[in-house]
Amino acid sequence: MKTSIERTVRPAYLKYRYIHIPAKLKDLFPNIKTTQELDLETDIGIIKTTFYSVERGGPGIRSFGLVDWFKAHPELKAGDRLRITAIEPMKKYRLEIVK
Repeated sequence: MKTSIERTVRPAYLKYRYIHIPAKLKDLFPNIKTTQELDLETDIGIIKTTFYSVERGGPGIRSFGLVDWFKAHPELKAGDRLRITAIEPMKKYRLEIVK
């Protein structure tokens, strides 16, 4: 089983402060039929975030904490890469910018 995924930052991520997870990569996360709180380790601390699914667009990660994370990284631009790694699958993950 894959333990990490990489996502290319899109303009919508920056505007709406979320990270989209395509259905083909969802196996790293909880069942998309539920909304579940997760711990997301970041360089600004642990963010209590939510893994969710919407009918249009598929699963994603969104929380008020991600707003703070995106604000802490004004250097992020469309095309940059993010990595999400499972530390404790279905419960705890790490978010980092790929340099």
